[in-house]
Amino acid sequence: MVRKFRKIMSLALASVMVFSSMTMLAACKKSDSREVISEDTPWYDALKIELESPYAKDDVMEVMFQTPVLINDRLFVMLTGEKTFDVNAAMKDDDFDYNAYIINSICEYDLTGNFVKEYQIDNEFGIDMVQITGISECDGKLKLSIIGADVATQSSKNYIALFDIDEGKVVDSYEVNVGESDISQIESTIRVGENDVYVVFSIDDNNEFIYELAIEKDGEVVSTVNVNKELGQDFWNVTDFVVVDDDTLAMSCMGDNGIVTASLSISTGKLTKSNDEIDFGNYYFTVSQDGKSYAVDCRGVYKVNEALSAENVMSFSNANLNASDAKDCTVTYCDDSKIVLFGMSMDSSIIPDCYIYILTKAESNPNAGKKILNVYSIEPTLSYSEAESVVAFNSENEEYFAVLSYASDEEMFGDGDGYEAITSISDQLMIDIMNGDGPDVILNSAAVLQLNNSEYLLDLNEFIDGEDGL
Repeated sequence: MVRKFRKIMSLALASVMVFSSMTMLAACKKSDSREVISEDTPWYDALKIELESPYAKDDVMEVMFQTPVLINDRLFVMLTGEKTFDVNAAMKDDDFDYNAYIINSICEYDLTGNFVKEYQIDNEFGIDMVQITGISECDGKLKLSIIGADVATQSSKNYIALFDIDEGKVVDSYEVNVGESDISQIESTIRVGENDVYVVFSIDDNNEFIYELAIEKDGEVVSTVNVNKELGQDFWNVTDFVVVDDDTLAMSCMGDNGIVTASLSISTGKLTKSNDEIDFGNYYFTVSQDGKSYAVDCRGVYKVNEALSAENVMSFSNANLNASDAKDCTVTYCDDSKIVLFGMSMDSSIIPDCYIYILTKAESNPNAGKKILNVYSIEPTLSYSEAESVVAFNSENEEYFAVLSYASDEEMFGDGDGYEAITSISDQLMIDIMNGDGPDVILNSAAVLQLNNSEYLLDLNEFIDGEDGL
């Protein structure tokens, strides 16, 4: 029902946009000469694939999809959660086995979204119980980080297991001696160049958090860094990892004294505070399976370049996808011809809607020769329906192609005063419109009261309420 409503609203907005583009052209007094989509403008064919859950909603209390890995066009996702059971009966039964109801597995999907198989990891480690904490790619195999719990000693052990995707089983495993306390686990694995860095979380006897970084080369941990000791303070989270180059991993360390930015040298194993805080603006970078750092927002996909700034990899205006739907995705895979995005919607509290976008670079741009309509959003994002209306317009209109642009992060967040930022943006828009240099279509114009009058914008009611309506 929600999707049907979204589609209806998107088509309605697409119709409004056709009218608004014409009226705004008249309002801006633009000439008939306008830019066109060139032959060499890149284009990506977007395919959205929704991943079906192997469990029905009535059979689970909660399910989470995590850490997608793409190997030879086969998609693997770590699945965690809990199956449904009678809580009252379980509390009365001293022998109730909670572990039997825990979901902790690897699920395989094909690139049409069909569920292929769920792989359970057998406990071959001679310890009471094991749980997968992360997956990554290693020479065509899945590399699993696994924590094992020893109930008798109330301690844990960490293992790395190589899972052969063709045989469907673990073919090699070894214990990783990391962590300064009896209870520790590998939270994540980050590929930096040809090496892996394990992020290890521990709790000491005083219930204080300890974070360590373990560098593995050729299957052996060669050095371990205690983040708390090296940086001289306690931290309750280490996150926002950015692979700067093949030898440097940057991160944010969060503690009671604020955020400390640090860099880890892979070759020396040395962790140092950054002299200048590495600032990527409002971009949130994640590390893909190939050890590169990417960010996604409503404008497109970015990577970290050598100058430690965000460099655009592809623009969402150059693809037939909903920018609002894609903006919260993370990059799973990226090369010169294909980009794979992974997204998850938490509309459902039990089983989230999980999907991937496969963006395949086309040999030519199917929109070459179309006239460009400049569509400007005052806010740095769009609603699903607004973004879908742009996609619908571009696919149906044979003469025009809508190119989205947004207020920049510096314009919106530069001085921290949202009201003054909107005022400044609207003042510039009014000047541009009066000079005939304004955009063809303005979205979110309700945010700017001084623009909402007939001096700058034409009233669309006569078109919407006309004989044909929408």
